[in-house]
This record gives sequence, structure tokens and C-alpha cells, in this order.
Amino acid sequence: MNSEGKAAPRRLNIGCGNQVRDGWIGIDKVATPAAHIVRDITRGLPFDDASVDEIYCDNVLEHIGPSEDFIFVLNEFYRVLKPGAVATIIVPDARSQAGWQDPTHERAFVPRSALYWNQDRQWPKLYGITANFDVAIEEYGNPDAEAFLKFVCTARPRTQPS
Repeated sequence: MNSEGKAAPRRLNIGCGNQVRDGWIGIDKVATPAAHIVRDITRGLPFDDASVDEIYCDNVLEHIGPSEDFIFVLNEFYRVLKPGAVATIIVPDARSQAGWQDPTHERAFVPRSALYWNQDRQWPKLYGITANFDVAIEEYGNPDAEAFLKFVCTARPRTQPS
């Protein structure tokens, strides 16, 4: 509870590593001093639907292997976020050395990757993507060395099945 008696915002720092963020719940698959929850996010997030106010995920998603696991995680982010809540996702830009220099990177991202993160086109549905985000993209860094993409994903309201 905050000083006004309201519940504090639930903010998740997914793949926190050793990064402590005050007021955030650290989640990592490895036990670290910053991790409040030790969990492989490809197995789901231990939160109710629409119960999270914000997600921060910095240099994590490029390490997720099979497409099915990546799609599951993307769908999980959407499932736990409240409508209008934001997931900030930072990944290496595949067009730079940062995209592939780390041998543990399993997937690459370019700005158009976000075309699959909402229901505006038919492709996401065909692949089992239920996430539905409005996405703003910021590119930063040096494309000749290390460049990154920041996807700011705002969860759209859920629609009732027809």
C-alpha cells in the first residue's frame, strides 16, 4: 500500500539479472540478489489475468529459443497486463553486431518484428499470437557496432470472443 492507502503498482522486471529496480518485482530464471521470483518465463508468469501495471524486459527475449516459446511469452505479457498498461521491451537490433555477437542469442529483431504483436493483420492469429499491443519503436545506438530497439507496447483492451 502507498501513503494514500492504494495498492502499489505491480511492476515486473523480467530477466532482471542483478539489476535491482526499486518498487519492481524481479523475475529471473537464475537465483540472483535482484530476483524475487526464480522462474523460467517460458513456463508462464505467476500472476492473474490483467493484474500487472507495467513490464520491463531488457535484453531477454533474444535468448528465447523455439518460436512456440517466444509466442507463449509474448501472449503471457499481454495476459497479465492490465488494459492500457505498458511493456517496455529492449532487444538488440539484428542489423547491428549486437544482434548476433552473443552466442546465446536465439532470435533476431528488426523494427518490423512488432507487426506481429497485435491483431491488425491475419498472420499473428495464424501463428497463435493472442497478444494485442499498440507498439511505439525507438532505435538507438550505433548500427555499425551495437544498436538496440526499444518496443513500448501498450496493451489494448480485451475483446469478448464472438
